[in-house]
Amino acid sequence: MRWVLLFFLASLASTGCGPTTVTIDGGASSDADTGPAGRLVVESESTVTMMYGESSELVVRYMEGGSPRAGVTLSFALSGMANDAALEDLELVTDGEGRVRTRLVAGTVRSVFRVRVTAERAPAAWVNVSVSDAGFGALTITAAYDGARAEYARRVVTVYSELECDPTGGYPASAIARQVTLEDPTASEVAFRTLPAGLTYTVVGVVEGSSGEPLATACVDGLEVTAGDSTPVVLDFADAALMPRGVYDVELALAADAFGAVATRGVDAGLALTMPAAGELLMALEQELRMRGLDAEADAVAAERATGTARRDLQRTLTDLGADPAEGLRRLFARLLELLTSIRVTGPLDLSFDGTATDGAWDATEVTLGSAGPDSPAPLPIGAMTMSFALDPVLGLVWTPEADALDVEALSLSLPIGALMVAAMEAALTDPTSSPGQALLEASGCEALQSWVIADPTLSAVCDTTCVAAACVGALRDVLDASEAAVLAESTLDTLTVRGSVDAFDDDGDLEVDRLEGTLTGSWAGSVPGTVDVSGTFGGARVTGG
Repeated sequence: MRWVLLFFLASLASTGCGPTTVTIDGGASSDADTGPAGRLVVESESTVTMMYGESSELVVRYMEGGSPRAGVTLSFALSGMANDAALEDLELVTDGEGRVRTRLVAGTVRSVFRVRVTAERAPAAWVNVSVSDAGFGALTITAAYDGARAEYARRVVTVYSELECDPTGGYPASAIARQVTLEDPTASEVAFRTLPAGLTYTVVGVVEGSSGEPLATACVDGLEVTAGDSTPVVLDFADAALMPRGVYDVELALAADAFGAVATRGVDAGLALTMPAAGELLMALEQELRMRGLDAEADAVAAERATGTARRDLQRTLTDLGADPAEGLRRLFARLLELLTSIRVTGPLDLSFDGTATDGAWDATEVTLGSAGPDSPAPLPIGAMTMSFALDPVLGLVWTPEADALDVEALSLSLPIGALMVAAMEAALTDPTSSPGQALLEASGCEALQSWVIADPTLSAVCDTTCVAAACVGALRDVLDASEAAVLAESTLDTLTVRGSVDAFDDDGDLEVDRLEGTLTGSWAGSVPGTVDVSGTFGGARVTGG
């Protein structure tokens, strides 16, 4: 049967001090396999102390659904270091009251062992047995755990006799003398009261996860007990190493302020050109319509533009709205600079670990600008179509098990500042709803062109907001191209290298690393002397196992 657990909680509950003590006088529950229906009840003493040659009657009752059952076969076996002790019967059939009776005969050697009682439809029941001619003592074990494996489910404390720590082949279940499982996190002491004096004991503690995974272990051997006294034992748990393996969806988030000079060059180059006015906007609208296969509508725009009426009307609207393509260009770069202070590079990180060395490959292909804060502009994703460079990350990793940390000795990315900013410009222009795209189009006169299109029933039916935005960008294309060329000329800072330490977390108590979180620092460097310092976070969650 399971242990009879006596919890001495009165002092703890009333004063808030002192450990919770569990006194063990029964068999081990860890070996009691869950049965489908029945229950075995030990009606005699669950812990038996005997002198040499003595005998003790064992009485066990089989129950199902709260009622005794006759005609059920129960099996008895000695488990542990029983030496020359013996059972009168190894198999008995329950009587009309569901009971069986047998006798246990002590041998002539100091022993500590268990009697296991089993039935087909019930978990095992246990009787603890101690045989000695020198009296009986106790082990009082402190089994508090304060290690890093916070998601543990239970602690299992086991006593073996005549066995050392870490025996060859492991600790055999057949050698268990006493055992208890602590599921209450406040229980910190275990007392085994009836151990034969004159034997040597080993105490093993195991911190388990919900699936039984050993998360931490402790062992103390060479222990002896004194008759009528208690020997204190303190278990010092050592955490088992985590396993950094599997595929993780990770992000490198950088805080950067290196784009101001690049942006200034881009704005200046654009402003050096003649800015488009009403005529250029109408011409760009005509070209956009032809690209969409709307030749009749394009011809109509060309005809109106030729008379000069459309140009004058649109120019008047531009003036009334205060539209200024130069201001639109400035606002575009200002919004881009807001977003470029936070650069996020994401992709799957594939980690492997063979017990000694860690290897990782990061398939980082996605770049997003900006943070997702409530007061920040919406992040701007940069797609592969707008990137003229490949990130090609190279990782140097070392796993430090004693710290549950992944040391990033080096993480290098091909991240040229000029090309990154050009990619950001193109991404903004591709998505007119983005914050930089809106800033450019609103200030540059696109609203005026939109109003002019809406006023024409034929045009408004075929050219929506996206069509007008594309026309506006087309009108500004020369200006934007000049800005991009100036930005690209800033090619000295093209390689990002960061390093640092990333903490690993096991969220479900299975020794697998579920999350990575850390801070990396480093710099941008390029083809000429000089660097720009950067810092950022690196981490993510596991998506598949190793």
